[in-house]
Amino acid sequence: MVGNSATLTNQHLKIFRKIKSLKLKNVKIYCPLSYGDCTYRDKVIKNGNFLFGNFFVPLVDIMSIEAYYSFLESIDVAIFDTERQQAMGNILELLFLGKKIFLNKESTSFDFLRSIKIKVNSTNEIDESILFSLEKFDIEKNKNIILNEFSIEKSIDDWKLIFEKNNQI
Repeated sequence: MVGNSATLTNQHLKIFRKIKSLKLKNVKIYCPLSYGDCTYRDKVIKNGNFLFGNFFVPLVDIMSIEAYYSFLESIDVAIFDTERQQAMGNILELLFLGKKIFLNKESTSFDFLRSIKIKVNSTNEIDESILFSLEKFDIEKNKNIILNEFSIEKSIDDWKLIFEKNNQI
């Protein structure tokens, strides 16, 4: 999966070139493009079709939440090359599902996830040797961190801290 929307910040074309240089065989490239800039979406689709032919699958229609989660479960690798925080809901869900994630190392998302010890890779590291490999240990570790860091209990504790600090002002 490349990107999460039809926006230039996803840097689809840059990632397409990296993927194409790997000379992978029979790998489908899914590209969510159901919202964003229509002109940019058309450019991404044109380039994706040119580079990958039938192995390029643009997703241009909004899916039901159930269909989208089913789609995310089917993904092996997701690449988000945005330099700003974007697609965190997708990223966290995919990590929880045990998927390999590549992020732009300049993004706050990359820094944040690494700071809480979640295993993510930099888009600079995309190559055949690590593209599809994720150790079972890392999958379980990522899942446990997400369960702890994004639980209802943790959210309540975080909000309590905010309200306590607000009362001290």
